[in-house]
Amino acid sequence: MVTNPGFCPFGAAEWEALKRRHDYRCAYCGIHPEGLLEKDHVVPLTKGGRHAIGNILPVCGACNRSKSDAFLAAWRMRKQVRRSDAATGAGRGGSAVVVLRGD
Repeated sequence: MVTNPGFCPFGAAEWEALKRRHDYRCAYCGIHPEGLLEKDHVVPLTKGGRHAIGNILPVCGACNRSKSDAFLAAWRMRKQVRRSDAATGAGRGGSAVVVLRGD
């Protein structure tokens, strides 16, 4: 039994409905995975997220492992910076500048 105080069990029918709502595609990258879709906690359990259908998205294994226990926004920003680095050649002798605004 999960000891997370936010544990809200959901059934196979709810999981199936969520996958159908996403057209059986990864909610993050949009592919139809060859294997099964996995349950990702949008707000990770390790960071206070709930094990509830409202905090779960169907994702491919690659996205799930890449995101790990990161917050969704932080993971997307990290992926965006990597794409920017690849486009500019950073990491291969090129240079890239990332500007973050603090308001």
